[in-house]
Amino acid sequence: MDPRRQFIRRVEGLHAALGVVACVVAFLGWPTSIALGVFVGALLGGLNFRALALLAAKFTRVGDNAARSGAMGLIVVKLGAMMAAVGGVMVLVKPDVGAFLVGISLAPAALIGVALMARPVFDDDSFNDETSRVPTPRIPTRRIPTNETTATPEVSG
Repeated sequence: MDPRRQFIRRVEGLHAALGVVACVVAFLGWPTSIALGVFVGALLGGLNFRALALLAAKFTRVGDNAARSGAMGLIVVKLGAMMAAVGGVMVLVKPDVGAFLVGISLAPAALIGVALMARPVFDDDSFNDETSRVPTPRIPTRRIPTNETTATPEVSG
């Protein structure tokens, strides 16, 4: 399986697990408006992440400039659709706003969690090996000439 697709599946899986746990906890411990807010927020967060993943795959396709420009347009459309969906949910469903924010924040939390779990882990021996270190890039510097007469402005008084 493609590593990108595997990463996205892991994020979606962790998001689903976090969403289920958050919804169960909210349904058991808080009023219905809060539980509904967590549920709807998690649902919209998952749909938003899925759409962004599909558009990012299109946007990062190598050598297909038409797909890239089309993907940029679709990202703008997706942003508008997400704003309309959030507005519609707030008007029609009337969930608790804080709970909705908790639910919709589960997708970025899942993304960060999977990214942290995917980081390579080095033991002490491999880290001290000179061949395993990433070279530090050297940034060329340029001196900017200064004019001594304009460096200190005169104050009239």
